Amino acid sequence: VQEIEKTRLLADENAQEAQRKENEARQIEEDLRETQMRVGFY
Repeated sequence: VQEIEKTRLLADENAQEAQRKENEARQIEEDLRETQMRVGFY
């Protein structure tokens, strides 16, 4: 049972990490889009 718990915890951590990376990527895309609008779509 302990191994299953460990695996589940690890999977949760990986999912949270993936979510964090996705949020970061989305934030970077939004920042980039704002910058492009400000600069005038070069």
